[in-house]
Amino acid sequence: MSKMKSKLFIVGLGATAEEIRLFVEKYALYDIAGFAVNHNYISTDSFHGYPIYAIEQLDEVVDKENDLIFVALFWNHLNNDRKKLYEALKKDGYRFATLISPKSDVNQSHIGENCWISDNVYIKPNVKINDNTFINAGAIVEINTTIGKHCFIATGSVVGGSCHIEDQCFVGLNATIFDHTVVGHHSIIGAATAIKRNVPPCTLVKISSDTVNVTGYQVDEISEKLVVQKNIR
Repeated sequence: MSKMKSKLFIVGLGATAEEIRLFVEKYALYDIAGFAVNHNYISTDSFHGYPIYAIEQLDEVVDKENDLIFVALFWNHLNNDRKKLYEALKKDGYRFATLISPKSDVNQSHIGENCWISDNVYIKPNVKINDNTFINAGAIVEINTTIGKHCFIATGSVVGGSCHIEDQCFVGLNATIFDHTVVGHHSIIGAATAIKRNVPPCTLVKISSDTVNVTGYQVDEISEKLVVQKNIR
């Protein structure tokens, strides 16, 4: 007889909550019991066929000993919206799920609660991912690295070995953080940015499009810019 899955209540009604619903259903991780938001944001009684509950009344429907919560908010206000809800619900005694894709590789590493490890993420051994951190599809976290609480690591990012990403940081699409780098708390690493030195707390590092050279060509001219080997006679 198969073991009964725990019930899961997803906090949120936005695009992230919808993505989490699809993720949980796809891999049959939990039995979704419903969604929850602040009572001021409830305008209907269901979301994709699941009931909607007011957060203020969750204790009437959630068995805190057996049921689980997942706060499904992305990176708004540098992950602060997700942090506030997570900490408030934790204070009220709720237990949290951690969602890990079966298509990801998590090697002998610690993953905290209310974390989401999306598809095709590769986490090397001896990595610590602290509570309430999201790591999006295709990211790589190298050996002996620590990622703090309430962080967001975007699709395709690479965090090198022995790095320390402090609490409440955002690492953008395809960013690269080199080995032995510290990124201070509340910092933003922009998309496609390469970080080779320590970043102080509360710092924004990004590539400006003003520094990118853009030159227009005719079709025949630009075709000649991408040639493996020209015949020389």
